[in-house]
Amino acid sequence: MCKIIHFKDLECKHRWARVVRPCTHGTGFSDCPSFTDPNYVRGTPRAYIARQAGSNLFDEMELSTRDTSHVPYTRVYEPSEDSFLLLDTLSSPSETSFLTSRLASPASPSPLVVEIGPGSGVVLAFVTAHAKSLLGTSSILSLGIDANRFACAATTLTTAKAISSSSSSSEPGFGFYLDTLQGDLTTPLRLNQVDVLIFNPPYVPTPSLPSLLLPGEKNISRFEQDSHLLELSYAGGKDGMETTDRLLSQLPGILSPRGCAYLLLCAQNFPDKVKAEIVERFGGDDGWRAETVGTSGRQAGWEKLQIVRIWRDYV
Repeated sequence: MCKIIHFKDLECKHRWARVVRPCTHGTGFSDCPSFTDPNYVRGTPRAYIARQAGSNLFDEMELSTRDTSHVPYTRVYEPSEDSFLLLDTLSSPSETSFLTSRLASPASPSPLVVEIGPGSGVVLAFVTAHAKSLLGTSSILSLGIDANRFACAATTLTTAKAISSSSSSSEPGFGFYLDTLQGDLTTPLRLNQVDVLIFNPPYVPTPSLPSLLLPGEKNISRFEQDSHLLELSYAGGKDGMETTDRLLSQLPGILSPRGCAYLLLCAQNFPDKVKAEIVERFGGDDGWRAETVGTSGRQAGWEKLQIVRIWRDYV
């Protein structure tokens, strides 16, 4: 069945819904049998409520979904439950305290915040626009890296809108946005320079992993290109972990000594196994840690989605 996400505007209070994971490519409210066939017997689609009253994100910082009206969602992953979980986790008291304790020292260099695969840019925009509240300092540099050139352009505009909104507030605390580069994972980065790395990977288990589009493949039809770009955003290969495993192998060479990474996983990724392997692979004796710091609830005893923080003990 289709997966639906519901939204509520903070100002006008209007509610609306969007199909975020259709039964098959291209289906939705107008043609999915879940909605259109009166003889359909599997029941109504499952619905997930994205935001509840009292959540950290919208009550305290209010990032409006209207800030992404410019994003071409036929080519770029649209903000969904996973995006909102990242935002809520990063704005939680425990994480703002953790990040501030590591990054806010006046004697330290300006923190570099990098999001891999920012898509529409809502997460990177949020962190950049609210740097002082989230990280304890507005003297941050933020950077995105995405294999999808449309996502690169979308992230730049989303972040510009968020910074503009933040700058008009009574107490602006926004950081400095560098750019969003088109690239494969961490390949554009220098070694051991990243202080906060954020990754919402393609985590859905699939039979195979789509390849990156090569320059000679730009002449394929727009429909094929759009389908491929969206597939890159969710298809994770075996256990949904093939792209994530590549990123994890690069972490020790990318994070600074005070650096940490926020990684989103789903239940099918076997997150407990992933956390144990991180400590074993990188060396628990060397101070490496991996801990779940945000979840979206449980389903049959499993957390549906969770955010894992990866870091080293830092003095």
